[in-house]
Amino acid sequence: MIVTNDTIMKHILNFYAHATTAGNELKWVGNTKKGSQYEIRRSTNELDFEVIKTIDGKGEVAQTYELTDSLEASAIFYQIAYYEGDEEIEVSQVESIITEKKINYVNLGIRILVAIILVALAVNMVRKIATKKEKPMKVASAPSSKAAKTKTVEYKNFNTSVEALGQIISTQPIDIVAEVSGKITKGDVILRKARNFQKGALLFKIDKQEAILSLKSQRSNFLNALVVMLSDLKLDFPNEFDKWNNYFLGIDINKSIPTLPTINSDREKTFIATKNILGQFYAIKSAAERLSKYEVYAPYSGTITDVYTDAGSVANPGTRIVKVMRTDQLELELPVRKEDIQWIKIGTTVRLFSEDKRQSATGKVVRMSNTLDPNTQSINVYISVNPRGMKLYEGMYLVAELAGRSINNAMEIDRKAVFDDNQVYVMTADSTLKQKTITIHKVNTETILFSGLDEKTHVINDNLLGLSEGVKIVPLK
Repeated sequence: MIVTNDTIMKHILNFYAHATTAGNELKWVGNTKKGSQYEIRRSTNELDFEVIKTIDGKGEVAQTYELTDSLEASAIFYQIAYYEGDEEIEVSQVESIITEKKINYVNLGIRILVAIILVALAVNMVRKIATKKEKPMKVASAPSSKAAKTKTVEYKNFNTSVEALGQIISTQPIDIVAEVSGKITKGDVILRKARNFQKGALLFKIDKQEAILSLKSQRSNFLNALVVMLSDLKLDFPNEFDKWNNYFLGIDINKSIPTLPTINSDREKTFIATKNILGQFYAIKSAAERLSKYEVYAPYSGTITDVYTDAGSVANPGTRIVKVMRTDQLELELPVRKEDIQWIKIGTTVRLFSEDKRQSATGKVVRMSNTLDPNTQSINVYISVNPRGMKLYEGMYLVAELAGRSINNAMEIDRKAVFDDNQVYVMTADSTLKQKTITIHKVNTETILFSGLDEKTHVINDNLLGLSEGVKIVPLK
């Protein structure tokens, strides 16, 4: 949705009720959250209201809700309340439907006939008493009229903005899984939900004693292979013997094996390969690299959001251990209506507010989705958040206000004054209504920006119930 000022988001917009042949029809536009509800109330005396229906909120922005009530009465009053959980957030104005009593034409005809007879008798009596009578005065009947708010057309420039409600998400939520098998032991962080950790902290360990012994065994076998090779190497490649002998003497099975000596010829390379020296060397390097996976360190500063396996359990490759999320970098996932996405660009600065508008922060658009959500008809925009001392939590809702472009030579009126997409009523010189077509530039939460009418024209800026072309109105400011 689009606003021109710091407008507080409303949940009940353009509510009205009117009688139809199918019953009393109620309509309104709602901005709701997941889990919210609308409570529809009814009264016949405008004092005692009863709940007749509860409707779940769609969790969407600018969605239309409607309800038909079959109750018949001479006067019915309706009111809507918006709830989030058990908390009443907003209550609408009271809308009324007044129904005129049906006329009994048979009784009316009898009464009229009796009245005519009585009038005729009275006239005869008067004629007998008086010879003259005064000519009756004609009483002019007052034409029917409606009162409505008007606004004089005057164009100016507007700096628009796009406002939407989004949710805080982590930039890097990940599941940490075991890449090796063994018993899980404690690290520097207790594996519990909501435990915070710093980048580089040891999250947990997997018992690696067996893997260490296996690696030492591989190194020992590698030494044996070198001893066998050296005896043949001294005869076939005497010039290379000292190089490989020094390499053999420098190996410690408790430490990483050093890099292989430089091979100087293809014959030497072939000889070394036939002794399987290269294969064993790289197998040991692979086992040493795998040994590092027995200790898992935090990839960033964050918090544990889920724990799947406790310390003391045995893990296998692929076993999920914990789920973590980053807390030093948060983003706002902002669903924006497809009509408003044209206003937003990557790099746009964003003002962020808590839902009660008491806290604020800043952000910047970092990326935009290329797909449309078919359920909400919105496109997700992602905003990096600079909290500036504001405490943020994943899942927290924030109101985002993004600067839009300027609209020149436009005027702002209530959305309820527009019908059939682009039609309004204007007041003519004789105070009657006339339908006109306008050009709509922007649709806000409660107002629209338009042009297309001559300046100084008086446009209706009110609810259109009871109004139609040709009706005479009494203008209200």
